[in-house]
Amino acid sequence: MGNLFTPRFWFNYYYLPLVPWFKIFLVAFTLALVILAVIMFIYKKRKDSFALLRANFYNFFLTNAIVGLFICFFNYEEVPFLGARFWILFWAIEILVWLWFLFKQFRRLPQLRQKQEEQKKFRKYLPK
Repeated sequence: MGNLFTPRFWFNYYYLPLVPWFKIFLVAFTLALVILAVIMFIYKKRKDSFALLRANFYNFFLTNAIVGLFICFFNYEEVPFLGARFWILFWAIEILVWLWFLFKQFRRLPQLRQKQEEQKKFRKYLPK
């Protein structure tokens, strides 16, 4: 376990096989991203205050599913550089950064809803 936190473990150029349970986890996580991308594709067409957030989640799930499929493929084929562990580390960092921005957008939803309600009340008095 101590080897996990060393730079040599993550930034080794040569392919080192992953632990079998981590391979299963990686495939299951990628499959979950694919399923969530399909679900978000179905629900992103709804028009309400969550439409932009659903579209952004769809982009998040689809992009990370594609990246996960590439990582799984290159680990399965044991390609030295493209199957290296640092790609998994970069992918995890990218997921965390993207989730942070999605969380910030989610926190702004009540303000956007309030603004939409105010605009709706204002438009009620405008001539058509």
